[in-house]
Amino acid sequence: MNRLSYLDSSRGLASLAVLLAHFQLTVLPQFNDSWIQKTPLKLLFDGEAAVLYFFILSGYVLTMSIKKVENPNILFYSKFILKRIFRIYPAFIFTLFASFLLLKFIPCQTVGWLSRYWTTLPDFTALIKQALLIVRLPNDPLQRILPHDWTLSIEMAVSILLPFLAIASKKSPWIILLFSYSAIKFLHLDPFVWDFSLGIFIAQLSIEKDRQIDRKWKFPLILIGVFLLFFSYLFPEIMQVADKVLIHNKSWGLTILLYLLLSTESYKNLLSFPPLTFLGKISYSFYLLHLIILYYLNAVFTGLNAALFLAIYLSVTLLFASITYYLIEKPFISLGKQYFIKGSKVP
Repeated sequence: MNRLSYLDSSRGLASLAVLLAHFQLTVLPQFNDSWIQKTPLKLLFDGEAAVLYFFILSGYVLTMSIKKVENPNILFYSKFILKRIFRIYPAFIFTLFASFLLLKFIPCQTVGWLSRYWTTLPDFTALIKQALLIVRLPNDPLQRILPHDWTLSIEMAVSILLPFLAIASKKSPWIILLFSYSAIKFLHLDPFVWDFSLGIFIAQLSIEKDRQIDRKWKFPLILIGVFLLFFSYLFPEIMQVADKVLIHNKSWGLTILLYLLLSTESYKNLLSFPPLTFLGKISYSFYLLHLIILYYLNAVFTGLNAALFLAIYLSVTLLFASITYYLIEKPFISLGKQYFIKGSKVP
């Protein structure tokens, strides 16, 4: 079993949850006030929880990738940042420019939730500004070609800070949680740093303990993790107030569930199912492309049966995500390893 296959699968499932969330908002808006929103089924299309999981998982994976670095220096740091650039920017730039050309030369009108996006098309200068990503010009998602690229901006921004947090956490994982919490509350650091810090925290716990959770604790931990998520669905107003203390209440439950995955071989084996690992492999392109594809399909298939629409939507997104992965993502990752990070200890 590939060491990271099950983590790839979990990322793929989170990307699928984002797609389903946007599908529901666009095609099934009547579900906004449905009883399903107050049940654990909401997790299947909880885009917010999926994004929080992305950040927690990134904190974990990136920390594990640099765990063997004893004496970090400027060369190590430069290689780390280069790897992040080659991982995030190529597919982003491709999707950004492809979306710009589509919107410019094949304009269409859609209805519902998506109609608030792409009301005006940015000019070429705005396109170049948006390609910067880490510097958001403009910041408002409604004015951007890829409205959901704010998550990538956070990924890149926190990547600058993460090696320092990960290395500091070697002294004690609790230091990072205390530092992040204090900086967010008193220095107005971006709250999403907390989610990366949770990932760093469980990475260090995994390194220190490197053992399976006692079987008797697994079921109670599952209940606690699911309950923390379910409680936010059942009492959203209360949990929004609780976020003043918890920062992101869903992140606590998601962190517990990720730690259970990391500590349970049966869960790892379940998520190593080849179709799931393939979805995980293409999950970044899947995430990048899904919204613009939904925009055009919704304009073409307005009124189509929701189940059939979803089948078409998933098929088209999987197809183009696969093409983008093999033609853009994978070659640039290899290029970065070959020419820019050769000899790096950052895998």
